[in-house]
Amino acid sequence: MLFAFSGSCFLEVHLGMTGSLHRLDPSQQEGKHDHLALRSERSLLVFRDPRQFGKLALHETLGGTLPDWWTALPPQPHEKAFTRTRFESLLQRRGKASLKGLLLQQDLFPGVGNWMADEILWRARLRPDRALGTLSEEERNALFEQLRWVCRKAIRIIGKDYSDPPKSWLFRHRWKDGGVCPVSKTALRRETVAGRTTCWSPAIQV
Repeated sequence: MLFAFSGSCFLEVHLGMTGSLHRLDPSQQEGKHDHLALRSERSLLVFRDPRQFGKLALHETLGGTLPDWWTALPPQPHEKAFTRTRFESLLQRRGKASLKGLLLQQDLFPGVGNWMADEILWRARLRPDRALGTLSEEERNALFEQLRWVCRKAIRIIGKDYSDPPKSWLFRHRWKDGGVCPVSKTALRRETVAGRTTCWSPAIQV
């Protein structure tokens, strides 16, 4: 789920299963499956959704009052309000959940998508199918630190111009046939975990 706003208008964007946002050169024209295009002098922001699973909602506010759905949003992992205390409170009574499935719950970790969850777990050296309840204190620390780190870096590196991160990230290798882990230099594995295609490195994730 992504949100954008301008003045007194708020745009709520639910990407769905196939929706995506693209920042393009302002000279480009909208394509067949582009359902919204916001054009400025510097860029063109396009919402693309070939299978129409996504949803757009425009909210107009008066007097600078924020819509209820905006003020009720939980803090994102890169924000100061997302503290270790909050992190631990979110994990309570979820000991049987797989780590990959847990990270994809948007009411707990808003903004963490499929590739980011894989990146976080790869950097924390944790298997995506591990149950939360099996983690040691040290592993929980690693999960929290890498969750925060990846979310902050994704905004700084990818968010500025939608470029890919460096080759030292799992992101650059996760979809390649015969992809190799940048750390161990051994084969990566792709399989379905928590209903999503997942990439991980058996050599370093335990």
